[in-house]
Amino acid sequence: MSVPTYPDLPYGDLSVEPRYNTQVALFDGGYQVRSARWSRSYRTFRIDYPILTAAQWQSILDLFERQQGSLSFFRLDDYTAAPIARQFGVGDGTTTVFHLPHDYTSGAVIQVDGAPYANAYVDPETGRIEFDVAPARDADLTYTATSCGWRACFSDDAFAYDRLKWGGYAARVSLEQVSHQQDIYPIRQV
Repeated sequence: MSVPTYPDLPYGDLSVEPRYNTQVALFDGGYQVRSARWSRSYRTFRIDYPILTAAQWQSILDLFERQQGSLSFFRLDDYTAAPIARQFGVGDGTTTVFHLPHDYTSGAVIQVDGAPYANAYVDPETGRIEFDVAPARDADLTYTATSCGWRACFSDDAFAYDRLKWGGYAARVSLEQVSHQQDIYPIRQV
């Protein structure tokens, strides 16, 4: 079964909020211990549509119904992502598996210290990268992609919209990224 894609509609306003989950333990004298609880950022999205035609509104409602509200995920394409080099990691000499900030990619080119690296497999459906040999310690790992996106779901089991007097619709759609299982475990302390 293929993963459905969020409708390609012109956005009114798109707000993207990446966040991390850092646990801070405070001790006497102001001493702190910080623990990263996620290995990569998690995003929430809000899309405001000031004016939608009936067909556009119906395409969002159909996806909402098909996914049973927030139950199932879908693909949310990032139309704002320009094909520029983005960092996804730093080599440590031993790690061979990394994850892109985007879950989905098309046409991804991996670079190690700015040079294209052909011996890395990129899974276009998960954003997982596997190198045949671990990148050297402190190597800058970047990628470019022709298109990318996230696994997302509706934030709520309710879909609010306004029926406009002239017959169109207005809607505010809240979505959230569906995390990978490996993202929920603590990864480091400082």
